[in-house]
Amino acid sequence: MNIFDTLVKGKGCINEENISSFLGYLLDPSEDHGLKDIFFNSFLHLIKVDESEIETTDLSKVEIKLEYPVSKRKRIVDIVFETNNHVIAIENKISEQSKQKNQLQEEYNGLKDSDLAVKPIIICYLVPEGNDESIIVSEKDKQITILWSNVIEILTTILQQENSAKINPINDYVKHTLKAFINFMNNTLKPKYFNCDGKACRIYKYSSGQIIIEEKINDTWECVTAKPIIKKMLVNMFPDIYSLEQMSGSSHTTRSLGAKLFKELK
Repeated sequence: MNIFDTLVKGKGCINEENISSFLGYLLDPSEDHGLKDIFFNSFLHLIKVDESEIETTDLSKVEIKLEYPVSKRKRIVDIVFETNNHVIAIENKISEQSKQKNQLQEEYNGLKDSDLAVKPIIICYLVPEGNDESIIVSEKDKQITILWSNVIEILTTILQQENSAKINPINDYVKHTLKAFINFMNNTLKPKYFNCDGKACRIYKYSSGQIIIEEKINDTWECVTAKPIIKKMLVNMFPDIYSLEQMSGSSHTTRSLGAKLFKELK
């Protein structure tokens, strides 16, 4: 059983706020996950914090703040915490569709207007795929884009190290939860690719059940109306099971048909 998959069945949903909360839990060295500072330090390495700062940061003073408001800009930063010399701000995205124009810049500007601006800011954009968004930051600050695959790689490495006795044992509950989370995120973040009428397409199935189809148009992936493409693919793949007439009923929603297509695509 994967607890994350179970929670999204029926009308369930695991959203970005839930994922950010779990990430914040793993980052907090004082939490009961038993990882202590292993994931915290690995994340700092990922965002290129100096080794000397990692070694001298007082872990007892690290406070992970979730949904940190930057009121002057009416924005919320998913995760904020401080090291000895930096403020680390993380904006988490688990879908391309949830990205908002100017959001990252406005969050950074809000942080600069806050009490946290006494330290240099590293603002991290955590996304499922490469992102070309660039914001304007002051000379002492830094913007960095992180892929979710990098975070998953850190967690996978931690499990491998525990299995080979390179780090202290992790309790079974946390170990199984991490495995479930890795599996869930890999399935959530990765689209499946296919061709329809000679056009390159890809389909996303999010934890909420939402189905998104994008078509490659002039080297750019653009969202298109999903249901007609899903129907056409199912008819082509399973002519003995599906017909356009058979899929016209109200019970055949984009989500239900899209879930079937997503499952069958390799």
